[in-house]
Amino acid sequence: MSRIATKISLIGICLLALSSAAQAQSGATARAGSPPQPVSESDRSRDGLIGPVRRVRTEVAKLIIQDGKQVESKRVMLEIVAYDLKGTKIENQYFPIAGSTLTGKEVYKYDDRGNISEMTMLNTDGSLLSKETYKYEYDFAGNWNKMTTSVAVIDGGRFTFEPTEITYRAIMYYLDENIVKMATSPTPATSPNTVPTTT
Repeated sequence: MSRIATKISLIGICLLALSSAAQAQSGATARAGSPPQPVSESDRSRDGLIGPVRRVRTEVAKLIIQDGKQVESKRVMLEIVAYDLKGTKIENQYFPIAGSTLTGKEVYKYDDRGNISEMTMLNTDGSLLSKETYKYEYDFAGNWNKMTTSVAVIDGGRFTFEPTEITYRAIMYYLDENIVKMATSPTPATSPNTVPTTT
């Protein structure tokens, strides 16, 4: 009986030693050569911004008819958002505009850059309430800094879009080597600033 107990004890000790060695090796491997963990998405990238954006100030200007010409009214502050170096949103000041409440369902289409290019508003019964399109202009880093909103109208029996509002974003960047290169390099003629929307 004691011989069997001795064998079982030796087997147990060997298994314990092998298990300890395997745990030590996996711990050392995890510290030394394990693949990097995926980087979590930042607030800045979730907000659709590219590069080390520090602050975004968004303003809206209504387009009105004055003396027979379409002109911009005074700009109204809509939002100011600030990010830290890691892209975490550290400040969000929102300035709601009176009378901007909407009812019904909004359906969106997006352009190649992931920006909303068209919004269709439907009543709760599914009937068409309104339709808007959006055209963008971009800064040197590829973030939009001007958006023109046009609303669908019927004029003389023709369906067309009339510009009604311009939204401006003033974007401030943290200084790094890539931003300096982008800001100082000439914009190639093949990449237009305005991206047409789909209708």
